[in-house]
Amino acid sequence: MTSRLPALSPGPGEVGVRAAGARAEIGILATCALNNFLIFGTFSALNVALPAMSRDLAGGVSTASWILLGFLLANSATTILFAKLSDEWGRRWFYFGGILVFTLSSLACAVVTDDVVLVVLRVLQGLASACSMSTSSAVISDVFPPRRLPMALGVFMALAGVATLVGPLVGGLLIDAYGWRSIFWMAVVVGTGAVAVGWDALKHVHAPPVTAFRLDLVGTVTSAAGIAALILAVQLFGDDGISRRWVVAAAVAAVFLLLGFAAVERRHPHPLVDPGIVAGGRGQVYVAAFCAAMPTTGLIVVTTLYLQVMRGTSAAVAGLMLLPMGAAMLVGSLAAGVVQRWVSSRAANTAGALGLGVATAAVTGVVAVDLPTWCLVVTLVASGLAQGLYQASLSARLLVGVPANRRGVAQGLRATIMNGSNALSTAMVIAAIAVVAGEHVIDGGSSAGARTAFTVATGLLALFAVAAAVLTCRGRTAYAD
Repeated sequence: MTSRLPALSPGPGEVGVRAAGARAEIGILATCALNNFLIFGTFSALNVALPAMSRDLAGGVSTASWILLGFLLANSATTILFAKLSDEWGRRWFYFGGILVFTLSSLACAVVTDDVVLVVLRVLQGLASACSMSTSSAVISDVFPPRRLPMALGVFMALAGVATLVGPLVGGLLIDAYGWRSIFWMAVVVGTGAVAVGWDALKHVHAPPVTAFRLDLVGTVTSAAGIAALILAVQLFGDDGISRRWVVAAAVAAVFLLLGFAAVERRHPHPLVDPGIVAGGRGQVYVAAFCAAMPTTGLIVVTTLYLQVMRGTSAAVAGLMLLPMGAAMLVGSLAAGVVQRWVSSRAANTAGALGLGVATAAVTGVVAVDLPTWCLVVTLVASGLAQGLYQASLSARLLVGVPANRRGVAQGLRATIMNGSNALSTAMVIAAIAVVAGEHVIDGGSSAGARTAFTVATGLLALFAVAAAVLTCRGRTAYAD
C-alpha cells in the first residue's frame, strides 16, 4: 500500500522531531485538538448566542455582531504576519503564547460588562488565535512523517470540524442554563488543558536559530489594512444606520490596499508571502479555499438563525440540529486521510469541492420551499461530509513539496484566506437578512420577509460553493522554490 502524497522537502532549521516517536505525535495532536475546541468551539458557540447577546447588550445586534466579527477581523488581518514570524523564529512560542492569551482573555470576557471592553477583548482573542492557528497544519507536518501526514491532517481537520459543530450544541445548553457568558468559562477550562499539554508537546516543532531578518513592513500593513477594510465594508453594508457612502469608501479602500499588497510582494526582496506559495495554479487553489470557506461557516450561522426564527426552536435545539453535520465532517475528514493512500490529494480535494457545491444548493432549496426539518438535517450532513473531505485534503495538497521554513506562510495564507472568508460569510449572512427583512428578524422581533431573507443568504453561499468546485478542478499545486 503506497501513499500518493509526495514527501515534504526538508528546510533550514527543521528539528529532527520525526525521531521523537509516537509520544511527540500524540502530544502535538492533543494540543492541536484542544486548541481547536478552544477557538472554533468558542466561536461557533457564540454564533448561537447572537440572539441572546442582542437582547442583553446595550448595543443590541450591532454590538453582538462585532463580538463575532471583531474576532475574525483581527484574526484574519494578522495571520500571515504571525505565520511569517513563526517560520523565521520558530513555532513553539507563537502557538503556546496564543493559547495562553486566549485563555486569560476568556476569563476577562466572562466577567466584564462594558460593551466596548468586551469587543476589545474579542479583538485580542482574534490576535491570540492568529498566533496559534496560523501554523497549525505546519506544526503537525513538522512532527509527522509523510506516510502518516495525510491521516494526521485528516484527524486534525476532523476535530476542528467537530469543535465547530459541537460548539453550537454545548453553547446552546450553556445559554439556556447559565446565560451566554458561560461560554467563556467553558473556554477557560479547555484553554487550561491546552496550556498544560502544549508546554511539553510543542518543543518538537520547527525551531531555527533566532536571527535577524528583514520584515516586509509595507506588505504587512497593506495586507492587514486591506483585509480589515474588506470585512468592514461587508459589515457596514448590513447596518441600516450607516450611509452607503461609507460602505463604498471601505470597499474601494480594500481593493486598492490589496492590489497594493500584490504589487509590493512582486517587487520586495523579502516578501511577506513567498511567491512560490501562490505561483501558477496554486493561486487558483487558494481562491477556491476562500470560496469553499464561505458556506463552511455561513451555513452554521444561517441555520442556527433559521431554526430559531422560522421554526421557533431554542438555542440548544438549534445547536443539536447541527450535531449530525459535525459527525459527518468527522467522517469526511477521516475518509480524506484514508483515500489519499490510493488517490491523489487533488482528486480527493476536487471530490469534496463538488460535493460541497451540490449540498449547499440543496440546503437553499430546503429553506426556500420550507421542507421538513429532517430534510434540512440530511442536506447539512451531506455538506459536512463534503466539507471534511475538502478541508483535510486541501491541507495536505497545499503542503506538498513546501520546505519547513515556508510551511508556516503556506498554512498562514490559507488560514488568512479562510478566516477572512469566514468573517465575510458571517457578515454577508447577517447583512443579507438585515437588508431583505430588517435586522429585527435576527433578535426575534419580527418574522416578516424572513423566509425570503434566509433563501437569499443560503443562495449566496451556494454560489460560492459552486465557484470553489470549478476552481478546485482547475488548480495545480506544484511548489516553485
